[in-house]
Amino acid sequence: MSNKHISHYKILNKIGSGGMAEVYKATDLNTKDQVALKILLPNLATDEIIRKRFLREAKIGMQLDHPSIVKVYEVREDRKRPFIAMEFVKGETLDQIMRSGSLDLERSIEIGLKVTDALSVAHAQGVFHRDLKPRNIMLVGGNAKVMDFGLARIVGESSLTEQHMIVGTLSYMSPEQAIGGEIDGRSDLFSLGVVLYEMLAGIRPFSGDNLGATLHAILYSDPLSIQELNKDIPDEVEKVILKALKKKQNRRYQTALEFRTDLEQLQALFQGKLVQLIAKKEVFEETPRGIYSKFIGRDKELESLEKCLSHALSGESTVLLLQGEAGIGKSRLAWELGNRAKEKGVRYMTARCLPKERGYAYQPIIEIIRDYFELKMIRDLEGVQDFLENKACHLATREGIVQTLLQMNPDKPVVLINKDQLWDTISELVKVMAKDRAIIMHLDDLHWADSLTLNLLVYLAMTTRQERILIIGSYRPEELVDEDSKSHPLNTTLASLQKGRLCEEMTLRRLGKEDTRHVIDSVLSHSKFADSFYDSIYRETEGNPLFVLEVLGYLRDVGTMVQESSGWRLASETTGMAIPDRLTDVITGRLRKIHRESRNILDVASVQGYDFNSEVICHVLGLSRLKVLRCLQDLELSHHLIHALERRYQFDHAMIQETVYNTLIPELKKEYHKLIANYYIERYRDSDQQAGTIAHNLMNADEEQESLPYLLKAGEYCRKLFAYNDALHYFNRGIESINKIPNDLTPELNNIRLSLFKYRADTQLSVGSYKEAKDSNEQHWRLVQEYGTPEEQASCLHVFARIYTGLADYKSALNNCDKAIRIQRKIKDRSGQVRILLDYGTIYFRLGDYKNSLKHLKKALNLARQTGHETAQSNALTNIGVVNLFLGNLDEALQYYEQAMDIAQRLKDKRGIASALANIGAVKESSGEYTQALRYFEQSLTIKMEMGDRSGAGDTISNIGLVQFEMGNFDKALEYYRKAIDIRTAIGAKWGLAATLNNIALLYHYTGDYEKALHYYNEALALNISIGNRTYEMYSRRYLLRFWLDIGDAARAHQQADSIRKLVKVLKSEFEDMWYEINLAHLKMKKGLHDSAMKHIRKGLAAAKRMDCLEAYIEGLLIAGKAELARANTAKAKNYVNDALQLATEKKRKCDMAQTYLLLAKINLNGNETKTAEENAVESKKISEACGTKEITWAAYYLLGEIHKKNKQHIKAKSEYQEAKKVLDVITSKLSKELRKIYLNKTEIRQFYKDLKRSTSRKK
Repeated sequence: MSNKHISHYKILNKIGSGGMAEVYKATDLNTKDQVALKILLPNLATDEIIRKRFLREAKIGMQLDHPSIVKVYEVREDRKRPFIAMEFVKGETLDQIMRSGSLDLERSIEIGLKVTDALSVAHAQGVFHRDLKPRNIMLVGGNAKVMDFGLARIVGESSLTEQHMIVGTLSYMSPEQAIGGEIDGRSDLFSLGVVLYEMLAGIRPFSGDNLGATLHAILYSDPLSIQELNKDIPDEVEKVILKALKKKQNRRYQTALEFRTDLEQLQALFQGKLVQLIAKKEVFEETPRGIYSKFIGRDKELESLEKCLSHALSGESTVLLLQGEAGIGKSRLAWELGNRAKEKGVRYMTARCLPKERGYAYQPIIEIIRDYFELKMIRDLEGVQDFLENKACHLATREGIVQTLLQMNPDKPVVLINKDQLWDTISELVKVMAKDRAIIMHLDDLHWADSLTLNLLVYLAMTTRQERILIIGSYRPEELVDEDSKSHPLNTTLASLQKGRLCEEMTLRRLGKEDTRHVIDSVLSHSKFADSFYDSIYRETEGNPLFVLEVLGYLRDVGTMVQESSGWRLASETTGMAIPDRLTDVITGRLRKIHRESRNILDVASVQGYDFNSEVICHVLGLSRLKVLRCLQDLELSHHLIHALERRYQFDHAMIQETVYNTLIPELKKEYHKLIANYYIERYRDSDQQAGTIAHNLMNADEEQESLPYLLKAGEYCRKLFAYNDALHYFNRGIESINKIPNDLTPELNNIRLSLFKYRADTQLSVGSYKEAKDSNEQHWRLVQEYGTPEEQASCLHVFARIYTGLADYKSALNNCDKAIRIQRKIKDRSGQVRILLDYGTIYFRLGDYKNSLKHLKKALNLARQTGHETAQSNALTNIGVVNLFLGNLDEALQYYEQAMDIAQRLKDKRGIASALANIGAVKESSGEYTQALRYFEQSLTIKMEMGDRSGAGDTISNIGLVQFEMGNFDKALEYYRKAIDIRTAIGAKWGLAATLNNIALLYHYTGDYEKALHYYNEALALNISIGNRTYEMYSRRYLLRFWLDIGDAARAHQQADSIRKLVKVLKSEFEDMWYEINLAHLKMKKGLHDSAMKHIRKGLAAAKRMDCLEAYIEGLLIAGKAELARANTAKAKNYVNDALQLATEKKRKCDMAQTYLLLAKINLNGNETKTAEENAVESKKISEACGTKEITWAAYYLLGEIHKKNKQHIKAKSEYQEAKKVLDVITSKLSKELRKIYLNKTEIRQFYKDLKRSTSRKK
């Protein structure tokens, strides 16, 4: 102040200021005492109402006298400046202390005790503080003093909208004070609860980005558990604070003395004493929403759920599928479990699936993850980084994916390797959540979930089996048939969960007559009705709980029932009682009783959907936030139609939302949808994530043309998330809409039209719908020819090439490549040329024309180097390596893979590094350097797992299994194959799954477990046929042909040969031609057509040598050896087999070595070289026993018996025969009756048993 005196006080210095007054240190010239002067601000002092209120309210504080209250000495005016003279306290305010650091637990409770002392005195005299906050609490030594009693009333309720009212003050208000309701002392106790919470947790329990968000939190949000933020806080402390923070006044402490009593008990607790609190465990429970009844008629079901939860708490996660008709009580049952589970420290988290037009891929699961991060107060990028570093360091490299899930960085593009990287990240986040605290995840209304969400649910069920998680999925069975009678995607999910034994199921039935009566009595407590009343309600509702509750609400609203002090009664004693026949009619009747303004708010909410946002309502109706929040509170508390969540609202049941929406006239619906669309456009115009919502509302507003750019953007966003079905939904809607527009389109609409057809074709291609993609691309081509650019024409032709490649129509694929590259050369699009050249390489490779494949890939590499496009260089190098590896040019393959690795390392491309490591591992595997191969594969696997590339990890794990198989470590191989199966099943990678099933079948085939081998061969074949994978279908049939030859069923082997012949004609691949010749040689050998067999095997060997295919070459040499032996060309036979042995030994292919030694033994025995034959047979037996190849083992024992018999060592022969029989017994014991009969009828088996019989009947 410029004047150093006011009244009889001398101003010394300014010590503080606020939105209402300035505070000065002063000396009372009469007493010489130091005082604090609070002087009303000049702009407020001129307001007569505020000036008078200041003087009146401040004088109330003069009657308060207590050591914990700052004493008010005088209230008066001087030169029209009202002021208060009060006790000068040397100390700091609580907010100053809190800013400098946190307070310990015991000190916080001591402060709370002092404040309750002050409040007790004030409340006893009818004085309420109204603005209790840390700034109004002074700390002086060991004491705390409360100041400014009653001053909050001076500026009144209007302060909520004044610029000088800070959010911090609102954050300490009770719900009733925040909305201008009647308050009493319990409001101050709520404010003290906020202060204590902040002291112990370090944050306020109710806050938001703006006044409206803070107000919503105060009215509706439950505070975070203090133990979430400070694990050292005992349960008892949290109970006391949470009781003070109850929304309803009658559930808080009723007096400051009660509050003080519990705070004293906490002090006794700190001293190790047993305590009895007023605050009970009920403070942790939520209040059920809507018209509330006690939990009735579901005790057995709840007991079953609690058993499932117990298993989950012990680390045995499961999925519980809860089915029942609408309104049957599924959500209530899950809620009751969650409410009870809180006592065990379990989190209950729920999200509801939404219809396709309102939901998005993975929506309910992502919502739960977002709620968790909100729970942990992680609201910005820095918070995410800190969380990943400290709680989930293994996900640190996936920060961008986590940000995408949380919608924290909308400007950053979504970069995902594949769908399963996203799935794995979500799964790992859920595991982190479960490690923090056991959780119940309730996914409600699964019948509305999209297929990707359902697939992710199966994935979570598989990957979280050992976590403390109980997933509850509830759905309506009547919704599981689509309008077009197609099977609902949830049926597929249910089948998958059932097949994998990943779920338990429960069906909720309607309540019986007696339970229905109990529900009515629970709602209408202390009432007596005639039996006819209960009978009428039961008859009309048939025991559907929601229908029962809605009928009771209806009867209350229309005045059929009235409430008296003794309870409820019928308004009229007449026997007739009108109850609408349908639930929707009951809801409609209740809606008629709502005030018009509230009904308008409810209408807009229904247009938003089951979940809705108050800010949207404010925008659409032009109402103030406070007015909307008050109406919403009335709709919740008085009408029981909606309920509030942390950041949004929900209707109490989907049928309420549907009924409200359906009562709107069409024009009003359209107008509301348009206004809602405008809100999202204004706020989220550039957000890909909100494009679907904008498009949905514009479409429903009949603004189809305006919706087109948003439909396109929504589809593109879904593609980035690999949500291809959702993407197709948006593209199809866009195409339908744009086709309705006349042909004279604007350039902008033409571009949108082109993009819609282009992206639809690309998406259909991505999901393997080649015929549909071809149709879409043909439509795109017609448009591109009409008004597209040359670049677009070349791109369209390139898509045709990829489609025809998928259809195995390689001639058409090459034709389109030719057309595309001519355009690209003309317009000098070198990047486009590189892409086409890479595709040429792929097509020629599939045709088996490896020379042309390498030629085009090398052209692509040179062009990519000229353009400096390193990613394209890496792709070309990798593909060249693949071809060389396939041809057996291992050194060249290694050279190209290492160059690709250098580029990936330079670009810090982890995916490229992992791929290069796996490829180098494949080279080492092919060269027989198994130890090095395993090292490279394991390095690759580590990176892929770190990135969440589950698909790539499945490939690498399968490759590790293959190395173990080739090393003869069949048990380890099977272990890795099963891991690969689990991953590929979980992510739905059918191509990789089929390949691994083939590998497992081959392993069982080698080990003589023919029944299992046949099972897996057939599974692999069926899967390959179902996905249209003809190349791998060929593999499956080739192995099945060998299987039936080995088992002894020539007819079935010929059936497979016929199918292979047809596939060979379609595929036109030199590689498949080679195997076909080898397979024919096998068949001819079985028929005894040895000369014909040699013709085929010569062709096969020539092709295998030309392509340097080691596996085929060794197999061909062995068949040639058998054929020459049968033709009595012993020397030639031995040459072929020795060549095979040399190759098998060099490459350490143990199974091939065992088979080769066995055939060599037969050749030497045939040439009477019994000693050498015996050595060969012993070596075969030793290797095959180590590998577990029983078919070779029994044959080796049998051959040793034959050798000993030829040497007239009959005892030894007999012993070897008996060993052979033991192995045969193991093989046949695992065969079905049918296969055993076929197997035992084989010529060599029948001959063996004859020889065995002779050896056992021979006299000594």
